[in-house]
Amino acid sequence: MYYTGFIPTDGVYTVLFPDLPGCDTEGVDMRYSLFLLAAFLTLTVCFSSGQNMSASQNDRQTAVTVGQTWSVTLPGNPTTGYSWTIARMPDFLELSGEEVYVPAQPQMAGSGGMSTWKFLVIAPGTDTLRFVYRRPWEHDVAPAETVEYNLTARRS
Repeated sequence: MYYTGFIPTDGVYTVLFPDLPGCDTEGVDMRYSLFLLAAFLTLTVCFSSGQNMSASQNDRQTAVTVGQTWSVTLPGNPTTGYSWTIARMPDFLELSGEEVYVPAQPQMAGSGGMSTWKFLVIAPGTDTLRFVYRRPWEHDVAPAETVEYNLTARRS
């Protein structure tokens, strides 16, 4: 399964496209790719002081440092009713502000985009940060997607 995002790997950024409910990749044109690139570069500049995680880094053990700003960026399409929510958050993380959603094509109704959450690591510990992608009114339905980050926070 592929996700929208630009994943930094040894200094190289890889473009991955979505495979989520409501995210259609057929007919994706260069303007869409360029917009995603611009959005990514903007987010990179905004969050360059910390580490940024994406959906492709799901289930990995990740080390973070107390005092570090840490962010998660996930693809979604709220016009379909689906949205990401934090299902489990470690006590050693503090949410810094609210979710920031950047649509891929703001002028096009129904286009997907990227949601970003910023966290501050406030104490050492080990725990899991879990996001679920679901329609909030569907209580007895399993999430369409689940993304987990296994975190270990240490003092520097």
